[in-house]
Amino acid sequence: MWLKLNLEGMKINIQIRNYEKSDKDIWDMQYCKVDFSFIFRDIINYENSSEILLSCEIEKLKEKLDDLLNDRIAKEFELEFIEPDFMFHFSLKIKKIYTINQEDTPKCFTTKPYLEWKINLWNDGLTSNYFSTTLDIDDIKALRCYLSLIMGTITTDDKEVIKYMNKGIITE
Repeated sequence: MWLKLNLEGMKINIQIRNYEKSDKDIWDMQYCKVDFSFIFRDIINYENSSEILLSCEIEKLKEKLDDLLNDRIAKEFELEFIEPDFMFHFSLKIKKIYTINQEDTPKCFTTKPYLEWKINLWNDGLTSNYFSTTLDIDDIKALRCYLSLIMGTITTDDKEVIKYMNKGIITE
């Protein structure tokens, strides 16, 4: 199964294969094969296919996405992995109260949480170069659904999976 996102022109295709529930005795040998591409017009065209995520890392990412979507994160943080290809920056929902001048009634402004996905670049080895893209709430929900699907906690009969399949966001 593939996850296909279009983030304001940044086209992401990712497929995670060979996932198996993590085992505490062999967690460091349970690599998943990840095929991915990030394409933005004629500016970015980056793809790779490699064992870059462990099963336990996929489980941790899914857990943290759940926490972000359910307001269970107290402060912003970054989630990094053993293989340095990807990093995720989790940003919180922020409620700001402001006034334009002292006579005005305070107004409230709330931002939605978002997820920044940082992609580190390789060129005969890891470089110090990277690019990033940002997922909004809907994209975060699609990523969480996809991870649940590849982890086997939901199936293709699930109504959320069907919704994403009908939209072409999750494909075979």
